Amino acid sequence: MTRMMMDMTVQVRPVTIVDAICPRVMGPAWDVFLVLVFGTSVGIFAQISIPLPFTPVPITQQTFGVLLTGTLLGSGRGVGAMLVYLAEGASGLIRLLAA
Repeated sequence: MTRMMMDMTVQVRPVTIVDAICPRVMGPAWDVFLVLVFGTSVGIFAQISIPLPFTPVPITQQTFGVLLTGTLLGSGRGVGAMLVYLAEGASGLIRLLAA
């Protein structure tokens, strides 16, 4: 009986917010599309800065982009999106540091 119970394990993929919104669109092409779009969006959010009058360090929207990516995509695709963001920065497509 114990052996039978051990053989009946099921692998379940966690459902993220994007999966809940678009349940019928699944597959590796959809995952790659989401990772590329959100990786690029973090790069765009990083360019938006809000200067504060009481400190010389502005607030960038990069933190918001990273949190939004992790919330909507989940951990696996979120890490992929951040790797895309780093690859874009390493290749010079986006500016990682202000000049």
